[in-house]
Amino acid sequence: VESGDEAGQAYHAKRVALFTEQLVESNPILTEISDSMTGEGRALLELEEATASNKADKNAAEEATTAAAAFSARKENANKALQECSAKYNHLMKALREDHTAVTEASKA
Repeated sequence: VESGDEAGQAYHAKRVALFTEQLVESNPILTEISDSMTGEGRALLELEEATASNKADKNAAEEATTAAAAFSARKENANKALQECSAKYNHLMKALREDHTAVTEASKA
């Protein structure tokens, strides 16, 4: 950005603000995905342990299966929320670029 280019400076400041907002909004979603993946992995390990021995524990296997399915559903919901968040900020960034282009072209005319 050139010195004295107030429109360019404002544009880039808005871009940084949008990126910051996106990071703040997506962070808890990413944490939910990570936590769900960890929980799902642990539940699958418990399922494997419950069914691997000669003394297969049917109750433990059912509980682990239910837990894995629940964590998988949470992960899927969080992935959808992350896609929505990404789409939201893609739209906002596109609108910002288009506005900046229009202002830049108008100032050249």
